[in-house]
Amino acid sequence: MLGGFANQQLARNLARSTVEGRENTVKAFTAYVNAFPWQWTPAMVDEWLGDVRSLRDLKRSTIRSYSEAIRSFCHFATDPLYEWATTCEERFGSHPIQIVHEWNTAVHVQDNESDAKKRAFTKAELHAFFAHCDDCLRLGEPSSPVPEPLAELLHRWVDSRDNMNTATNHASQWLFPGRRAGQPMHPDVLAALINDVGIPTIAGRTAAIRHNVLEMPAPVVAETLGYHRVTTAKLASEAGGTWSRSAAGNHWRSPPGWTPRRTGNS
Repeated sequence: MLGGFANQQLARNLARSTVEGRENTVKAFTAYVNAFPWQWTPAMVDEWLGDVRSLRDLKRSTIRSYSEAIRSFCHFATDPLYEWATTCEERFGSHPIQIVHEWNTAVHVQDNESDAKKRAFTKAELHAFFAHCDDCLRLGEPSSPVPEPLAELLHRWVDSRDNMNTATNHASQWLFPGRRAGQPMHPDVLAALINDVGIPTIAGRTAAIRHNVLEMPAPVVAETLGYHRVTTAKLASEAGGTWSRSAAGNHWRSPPGWTPRRTGNS
């Protein structure tokens, strides 16, 4: 019966990995319930899925794949064209039934069941994100607010980004997606595009860092932008920054043991 199930799936041109995965799932379920397919009941699959989810903390998509494997096998075993039901009835006095139904299967309510922390944003979600955050750009944590007119340009760019015409890259959350699925555009390619529109990337980057080290301590700039602290300290010195001569610490907090002087009216 299991061999015929595998042959049927191969005849449907399913991937061998899919066929083997479903076969292993059916074997695992059979070992768990310790019963033949013509003895299976819906309560058995309910108990099995409940156990594997609670003990192994499986994702919803994995549980769904297990249910689909058992459902497909039962559909094959109960199909009159393959005569397994008749054969089992004649030999064992019972026959297989479908044990996976709508009431014991998770409802598929969205196209992507991946963890929200891992899956890519859809185009609609990107627009909703910008609207909800009042136009913010995620360069790190937390997101950075984007002023006009740059915010409007970002909205227009989301709809016209390059390298979005492949099946695996159509929902990329990168602002500048690369040709490979899930990867950003290579820095050299992006730099060449920026240079083509008349913006010197090296000079512009250096000027931006020098401006940052004048506005905040060099170690903060280094940690935020991923530079070495020695590099930002050198740039701060060359730019004439004064943060290195400022005392570190929380200047809003009173020193230990200090008591404010009280006036006669207080």
